[in-house]
Amino acid sequence: MQDSALAADSTLAADSGALPDSATAIDSSVFDAAIPDSAIPDAFKLLACIANGAYVISPAGRRYRTVTAAADWLSAEAACVVDEAHLAVINNGTENTYVRGLISGDFWIGFHDMNTEDSFEWVTGAPVTFTKWSSEQPNNSGNQDCVEITNTAGEWNDAPCDELMPYVCECGPDIAVIDE
Repeated sequence: MQDSALAADSTLAADSGALPDSATAIDSSVFDAAIPDSAIPDAFKLLACIANGAYVISPAGRRYRTVTAAADWLSAEAACVVDEAHLAVINNGTENTYVRGLISGDFWIGFHDMNTEDSFEWVTGAPVTFTKWSSEQPNNSGNQDCVEITNTAGEWNDAPCDELMPYVCECGPDIAVIDE
């Protein structure tokens, strides 16, 4: 008798869209909600970076990815953020030389003065400890707020942010390089 009651409940559910008494409804909107970035621990973000095989590790333990497809500065930064990364931040001459060697031609780095003219800052908010401006740069000729590395010497130039060029992403914090 119970089997026929359950069958009747199932038939009723199929016909009316209602669930039988023995079933529990699940609110599907719970699965549609996005998890806010603040809820994702930094360790998981670092794992996303490490798992991305497109990033190479420098001798100093930093991770970089070169992108040769041309993009404007804001689009380049947005593409890096997808990897839990950012446009490259250059902290010293050794790092500048290394990053310069990753890609040929002009390319974007994560330095800009979009917030305050002539007050350049890194996309990460890191302190500015190093710059390598080309002669007579930055000059803000024609509203140039974004920075590119321009030549084999690794010198910097301010450029219009809507200019299209390749870029270098950097992800994850410094990691220790272990000598074996």
